[in-house]
Amino acid sequence: EEKIDLLESEKRRFADQIKQIQSEKRPTFEEQLEPALNFITNPWKLWVSGDITLRRLVLKLAFADRLHYDRQTGPRTAHFSMPFKALAGIQGGENVNGGRYWD
Repeated sequence: EEKIDLLESEKRRFADQIKQIQSEKRPTFEEQLEPALNFITNPWKLWVSGDITLRRLVLKLAFADRLHYDRQTGPRTAHFSMPFKALAGIQGGENVNGGRYWD
């Protein structure tokens, strides 16, 4: 009976925690979208902040994969992430064989 009482009290405690989590105010879509759009419009602001975690975040969000470096030739061409490719598409890509090329 003590074990049952203990489990019932834990069950009530977990139910209270679930209610508390569900009642917390979640940010709206607009509140979540604004920082993302601010980053896309000017990632340089995060980069010059000097915070190493923000700089790593900028690198992860701006480039599709790791930046490659060759000892003989230097840095290799970076592949941008999808949001930046889309922005390049809006501006217009370079002409290759009569068509547009964005990669």
